[in-house]
Amino acid sequence: MQSRNLLLLTVLILISSVFLSSCMIPSSLQNVYHFEKSKISLKVVVNESTNKEELVIFENNGKKCNESNKKGCIRAPKYSIGLIDFHLIASNDWHLTKMNICLGKEKPTVADPCSLAKADIGQFSAGASRATPRAGPDYNGVINLTDLSSDLSKFNLLDLNTFPEDYFYMITACKDGQPETCVTLDPPIENEGGGRII
Repeated sequence: MQSRNLLLLTVLILISSVFLSSCMIPSSLQNVYHFEKSKISLKVVVNESTNKEELVIFENNGKKCNESNKKGCIRAPKYSIGLIDFHLIASNDWHLTKMNICLGKEKPTVADPCSLAKADIGQFSAGASRATPRAGPDYNGVINLTDLSSDLSKFNLLDLNTFPEDYFYMITACKDGQPETCVTLDPPIENEGGGRII
């Protein structure tokens, strides 16, 4: 009889603690730190009108951006951490060499590199896989992807999304053995904030 009462008391305590913990967590915080995963497939193609090679978005399954309808735009919704997989497909003799992340809504250019504050630098890091060492942007917003691998065809970008901010990213792919033969792509990033605090 005593063991039965003890078991009943234990069950009641467990049920109460679960109920209280679910009631005590504000609904605004229940979604904090969930990962917003997306995949962007890139491809080097020949533009028929210019007969020049260019880097294009082949597929993007991420959240649609609020302000920009540009293909490849990345949106990290509020209370999320972005994890974006980039994959260069069907592009023999080409590899991903560099990623630039620039503050603001204006597109970066190859000739005019951007600058990032320390808080912005801490928002992003890239890795060849989720288990390997990561590389972050420098004060010019440059992530040297060759630090991850000399023949990189895929990598992931972690976006902590700590505060609301707009960025543009530029990815560069270069032809093997021809470091001056490169193509770039530059869609925007919309961070809505509320992700991980650094």
